Amino acid sequence: MKVGIITFHQAINYGAVLQTYALCKALEKLGVQAEIINYRSQKLESDYKLVQTSDGVRAMLRTLFTAPLFQQKKRKFQSFEKQYLPVSAPAYTTAQLQKLASTYDYVITGSDQVWNWQITQQDMRYLLDFVAPEKRISYAASFGRAELPEALRGQYQELLSNYAALSVREVQGQKILRELLGCEAEVTLDPTLLLKQEDWQNLLQHRDEKKYIVIYNVRMAPKLIDMAKKLQRETGLEIINLNPRARAVYGNRVGYCADPADFVYYLLQAEYVLTTSFHGTIFAINFNKRFLVELDNAKDGGVNSRIESILKILGLEQRVVRDYRLEELYAPIDFTNANARLAVERARSRAFLERALMQHE
Repeated sequence: MKVGIITFHQAINYGAVLQTYALCKALEKLGVQAEIINYRSQKLESDYKLVQTSDGVRAMLRTLFTAPLFQQKKRKFQSFEKQYLPVSAPAYTTAQLQKLASTYDYVITGSDQVWNWQITQQDMRYLLDFVAPEKRISYAASFGRAELPEALRGQYQELLSNYAALSVREVQGQKILRELLGCEAEVTLDPTLLLKQEDWQNLLQHRDEKKYIVIYNVRMAPKLIDMAKKLQRETGLEIINLNPRARAVYGNRVGYCADPADFVYYLLQAEYVLTTSFHGTIFAINFNKRFLVELDNAKDGGVNSRIESILKILGLEQRVVRDYRLEELYAPIDFTNANARLAVERARSRAFLERALMQHE
């Protein structure tokens, strides 16, 4: 069996690339040949231009300042893709995508925020408009928002009602589909959690055993930075800052140009993880690290749902930072319970994939 995957594999983003890698590996474990559809979305291509000019002069100057490092990082991501991701020939048009889709038994959209209209600029290819209905599957797809705009309900309803199997990454996505289609879509794990720690270690070769304080923030988080500095003074551990555009924001940059395999290494070697990121959170959980996550209270609650959802599922709601005291970070974590819950969810998510892919056998 051969399956195509459409997702944000070209993003210069650790979570996007690593969830793509993980879904391919999970499918391989099921005996499925996986191939990533190399769809080159114009919107996503523009998001990762070397210099951004669309967000004003300050943004342009900031990207100019970090351009050499960003170019280095981009090359590393491209090298990772070439080495580890089974990618198809590039596809730009509907005709090219339809031709590719005809070579697969199924096409999967997901994981990541493939149904977030703000990220894709309402690109319906991520809803598989180029795929025959009986071949359409979503795995852990995300809307990234709490509600679907009224203007998009018709298009989304028409396309999503014609899927062979539907699963989403968050409870809020399940709610949207319930209201839109009257169906009960399954909530499945982000693909990175389908792989165990030993699976991720296969990416690493000849690494040292040094320990770190890892910061991975996808927005400004000065209080977490202050916590990391206090923690460094108490422990003497080196801080690895993996933030996008980190040199412009924080000055002293150590891990800015890390590739996806480096990201996995730093999280594996972390003693402590401070993050605002969903994937920062779930890698810390998967690797049983002491961590705290800061939610984004400046925007609507929908942006936090994916983090809140996985923390609730695994009984780790207390790992949301509240007082920015190191005592919160030092507090013990019941990973025995969390790992047991994760094993159940992992088995259930794999079972969804197996059922979805065996419908026509």
